[in-house]
Amino acid sequence: MLESSEFIHLLPPYHRNFGKRLVKMPKLYFLDTGLASWLLGIRSEEVLGLHPLRGALFENWVVAEFIKARYKRGPAC
Repeated sequence: MLESSEFIHLLPPYHRNFGKRLVKMPKLYFLDTGLASWLLGIRSEEVLGLHPLRGALFENWVVAEFIKARYKRGPAC
C-alpha cells in the first residue's frame, strides 16, 4: 500500500551473478525525506547534524531525487 501510494520505493538489488541477486534484499527508500526525518525524531538542523542516521537520510534523499527526475522524464522511447 505504501509503495502504490508512492511513500516508499523498493530498489531491487543488481548483480551480474543471478544467485547473489536472489540472496540480497531490496532497499527501502522513503520518497518523502521530510516524513522520514519526522519519524526519526529530527525536528531541527542542529539535531540533523548530530543524528547517527544522517548519512542514510542523505542517501535516501539522493535516491528520491533520481526517482523524481525519472518520473518527470516520462516513459523511455
